[in-house]
Amino acid sequence: MLVPLAPYSRRRMGFEYSVIACAYTSQAAGGSQQLAAAKVGVVTRQLHSEKMLLTIAVHLCLFSCVFLQHVSAEDIVCNVTQDGSGTHYSVPEFKAEKCHYSWTNINDSVLANHEQKMDEIVARKSSRTLFTYKCYERISYKRDCISEGTPRTATCTRNCTGFHVNKDVPVYVIIVVAVAVVILVPLGLLLCNRLKLCRKR
Repeated sequence: MLVPLAPYSRRRMGFEYSVIACAYTSQAAGGSQQLAAAKVGVVTRQLHSEKMLLTIAVHLCLFSCVFLQHVSAEDIVCNVTQDGSGTHYSVPEFKAEKCHYSWTNINDSVLANHEQKMDEIVARKSSRTLFTYKCYERISYKRDCISEGTPRTATCTRNCTGFHVNKDVPVYVIIVVAVAVVILVPLGLLLCNRLKLCRKR
């Protein structure tokens, strides 16, 4: 008894059984058993070859998709620096326009994008830079620009152990206060004399 290969589609299954039935019909009509078996063997080998080719094509497609995804996932270098006021994340400069971008933390929470930012966390943001008040050990960057054609991504990593924000008063605040004192004190004395509010004892 001839046993067909396990079918991988209804269409192939029907075709295979049709050929086998045709072979048996040929044999019953007076054809030789060797001829019928040869026909079935040829068709079986052909189906087996086509199935192998389909399997190889599927594996190649899966490999290509995974490989391309891996390559594009880290196609931009991210630089991370720190100072007393926060952490600075940046990617290389680019000339693309009309870009949508986002900066997300390890929990996929959006810290900043092309529309807005979390003011309590982010001091400044742009399409290639992010400045945060605290340190994040992992920040993901992604942008999609029409002129580039393909989305760009990067992963920013940093060891935040021992990092702390400098709570000292910034220099510019001291300068503003000093200038205000120098201007306001003489102005106050002048008004006081003109309005005769400052009396000599």
